[in-house]
Amino acid sequence: MIDLDQTLLVFDEAHNVDNIVVDAQTLTLSLETIELATISLARLTKLLSVEASKKPLENEYKRLVEGLRRSELTNNIEEGEPYFYNEKKKTPEGDIDYDKVIPGTFRSSSQFVLLMKRIVNFFREKLHEAPTKKQQRIKEQHSIQVKDIVTGLCDSSVLTPEIIKFIPNRLHLLIQTLGDEYGGRQDVKGDSFYYDALYLVADFAALLCSSQEGFSYVPDVVKIDKDDYYHSVLNLVCVDAANAIQPILNRFHSIVFTSGTLSPLKTYINILGLKNVVEEKQIRSPTSDIGRRICPLFVTKGFDRIAITSQLADSKYAGARSDPLILSSQFFYKADRLILHSYGKLIVELSKTVPDGVLCFFPSYAYMNICISYWNEMKIFESIAQNKLIFIESKNAYETSLAFQNYKLACHTGKGAVLLCVTRGRLSEGIDFTNHLARAVLIIGAPYLQSSPIPIKERVEYLNNKKIISKDDYLIFDAMRTCNQCLGKCLRGKNDYTVVIYADKRYKINDRNVKASMPQWILDAIQKRYIDLSADQSIVLAKEFLMKMSYSFDTQFPIEEMIGKTLWTLDNIRKEQLTTQN
Repeated sequence: MIDLDQTLLVFDEAHNVDNIVVDAQTLTLSLETIELATISLARLTKLLSVEASKKPLENEYKRLVEGLRRSELTNNIEEGEPYFYNEKKKTPEGDIDYDKVIPGTFRSSSQFVLLMKRIVNFFREKLHEAPTKKQQRIKEQHSIQVKDIVTGLCDSSVLTPEIIKFIPNRLHLLIQTLGDEYGGRQDVKGDSFYYDALYLVADFAALLCSSQEGFSYVPDVVKIDKDDYYHSVLNLVCVDAANAIQPILNRFHSIVFTSGTLSPLKTYINILGLKNVVEEKQIRSPTSDIGRRICPLFVTKGFDRIAITSQLADSKYAGARSDPLILSSQFFYKADRLILHSYGKLIVELSKTVPDGVLCFFPSYAYMNICISYWNEMKIFESIAQNKLIFIESKNAYETSLAFQNYKLACHTGKGAVLLCVTRGRLSEGIDFTNHLARAVLIIGAPYLQSSPIPIKERVEYLNNKKIISKDDYLIFDAMRTCNQCLGKCLRGKNDYTVVIYADKRYKINDRNVKASMPQWILDAIQKRYIDLSADQSIVLAKEFLMKMSYSFDTQFPIEEMIGKTLWTLDNIRKEQLTTQN
């Protein structure tokens, strides 16, 4: 095993690290998964009956009984964790011996397959007990104590939780011994057979027994598009990122989290449960006093002074409909034609004003489709097409890749294009829009999470109950970091510049939570005249900024003002070195 005690681990782009560790330990079982797992077990039973497999199975049995420390089963076990099949015991001579305590259901391959059948049947029964109708879901949906499910699983399998958590390792060893890791056995039907469903059941059982703290077990019903029916599912939801990331924190000597949009730092520290924090530092823009490279505009009202938002329906907004200034993409307003028209007209004006590429981010695919349908009906797309080509992100990976390639081609060789994207979509993560690929970024609405999905609901409630962060504060924090990430992909170099328009009435920079969730390099660029704008005012300011950035630095900004900021002399470098050393 590799010694990581003296290793430095660096998390780059760590703004989503809490979501990543939580998603990695959130599992869902459906009846379809259970049926596929049953088919997998039937295949294993056939393989065990094949004469040619007896010899390797005998060797596997010997390895398990002898308790070899270098068995493949123990390769991934952490140092200091007791091996599941033996206990250390000193002999009278002082040597370390291993007392074999592995149960028979683990030693015998055929018995282990029967054990897996009992576990699969246990979860099948739980799925039949889950709600089967949407009305039942609304009325009966609630989390169940994990320890109650663990008790039932242990009674059904006649094993302890400490043994159950090693089931995935034992299953992998069995399949590997049979030479059927990827359906490679030719003597049994199903040449391209995979054991993903069976592994998922094993992982579900193991994770259920590994750590009961920070997990929620929730039966639910979901709608599957292909048949339009509701199906029962079992959700094992990881709700505590601190608990999920703790094994990683314990194995490394030092860990560094870095990101240009890691704000606010205190919130990340609390959510991840970080202790012994040596340094927390926000990077400030060295060019904040001379020609900002970013122009953040907060548009709360559309053309004709109609206010804008993407806020979800809520009883406290029930009376807002009468407000003639409301421009919003929230659920309550999302079909409002005046609001949709204002968003469309804003893109039309940007296509006239901005050279090269314009990115438009929507809070969801559903809202983007509503806008597209209306804009197509009202000939808004025709107005945009007079200035730039239009490309749209879709849920299909190939179509999205094709749209992005043609968008780049239009920006490189033509007069630019408009790319309609979705926050948290494929194009908002992992793709850099450098230089002229994003001279303007329009964030339509606010990408607030819907709290109805089970994983989000359980996690938000857990964080709120543990007083780590309140529900409202977390939703604002998550929405703002999503916006910041969309913007961060558009400023990738020292010479990049862009206009970013936050088009929603909830982008109130005076709000403590909104302001705290913005990186310092964005806050440094905010001016008083950029706040609470109408759409037509934002177009005027965008023109002014783009005109200013079209001039070279040597004519717009004296060289004397650049020294010590973006241009360093040898004296500046030595001074910085002395400051760092002290």
